[in-house]
Amino acid sequence: MAPAPLIAIIDDDDAIREALADLTLAIGYRSAPYESAEAFLRLPPDEMPACLLLDVQMPGMSGLELQEHLRGQGQTMPVIFITSLVDPDVVDRAMQQGAHCVLRKPTKSETIEHCLYTAVHGLPAE
Repeated sequence: MAPAPLIAIIDDDDAIREALADLTLAIGYRSAPYESAEAFLRLPPDEMPACLLLDVQMPGMSGLELQEHLRGQGQTMPVIFITSLVDPDVVDRAMQQGAHCVLRKPTKSETIEHCLYTAVHGLPAE
């Protein structure tokens, strides 16, 4: 039996990371939490994540910068942004770079679950 898909969670807020890790576990995924984009790049998981759950605004490298960096490296894993920013330019930029979903904090767990499911299974986010 194949292991459950791995979701990398990158957010500078400890409580958000823990809540997202609990949610991913509850719906049958494994998680690898990181407090920053730099931490993810310094010590990536042993396997390619099935998806990234990524905050937009973080100290240091932003989520958008990490997304662009990974795309530049040829990484094509789906990215789901969860952000408190409401700037339409940020949403547009994320989507133009290939984001699967852009969700605004706070977000219902059912919405996150749906975005994760569609991202992991290669389905449109709708």
